[in-house]
Amino acid sequence: MMYNVASFQAITSSAVGGAELVANDGTVAVATTAAPAANARIDLIFVRARFAAAGAASDVPEIGVVQGAVAPIASVQPPATPAGAVVLATARVSAGATSTLSSSVVISSAPRLTTLQGGILTARNAAELVDGSATNGALAVTLDDGALWSYRGTRWRRSASVPITAKCLWTNATSQSNTGVVTLGGARYVETHPLIDWDLANFRCIPRIPGKYIFQFYGQLNNNGSGLRQWSISKNGPGSDPQIDFAKSAAPAYPLGNGAAQLTLEADMDGSQNFVTWNVFQDTGSPLNVQNAWIQVRYLGPLRDV
Repeated sequence: MMYNVASFQAITSSAVGGAELVANDGTVAVATTAAPAANARIDLIFVRARFAAAGAASDVPEIGVVQGAVAPIASVQPPATPAGAVVLATARVSAGATSTLSSSVVISSAPRLTTLQGGILTARNAAELVDGSATNGALAVTLDDGALWSYRGTRWRRSASVPITAKCLWTNATSQSNTGVVTLGGARYVETHPLIDWDLANFRCIPRIPGKYIFQFYGQLNNNGSGLRQWSISKNGPGSDPQIDFAKSAAPAYPLGNGAAQLTLEADMDGSQNFVTWNVFQDTGSPLNVQNAWIQVRYLGPLRDV
């Protein structure tokens, strides 16, 4: 019987220490032994780097399989992982199977996921987040519930609310027309964060993982212009729901003084096509100057089914 291992890239840590990038650029057939005559066993399909200088048979990475002990299905256990190997998959092989495509062979993808330092680690569930395995401040997302985790001290901790210091700031950005959308121009300062993507040309903030977020938009105008001014922040564009607006005429005082107003939008983001956009509008009058504007984000937690 054979297992077909598709192309992949993996980071391994060999028995001689260090880390290696192992790449497989095509399907590899890996042979296993025949199914047991009774009960079942678990096969473990793995990859590991090899170094002839360290006593290995060659320098070619090994994609292999080891078989576990035969036992009743209810108590069958996987074999030990070979030293320096990364598990790619496990397969429960029951009696009577003549092919790994048989219905009595149950294959489960098993590799743990990783990321570069400073990125967001992805894990299938909390059990894959191993304490003692990360640096302080590292972030992770569990796919089964969309939760965000942070590494503090010596352990992973589920984050109920995480302040994200992702911020865009504009200063002295002048509109080029008397009416319509005030042009903010290029951002003068951007704080990045691995959870947030920015589409600055279209004034969009795009969270990378699903969850509940709060977006705060602040705008400060000078005293040019007349007529109605409006601040707007919305999910997926003006006119959508939810959208928060603040509008005023030129005469009354601004809520924060000095031509300033602030809007707060809470929105559920699904981590794919959702974005939040913001802008300042006026309907009549001379050109309106935006002295300062910024947007800041806070992650509140994973989405919950109601």
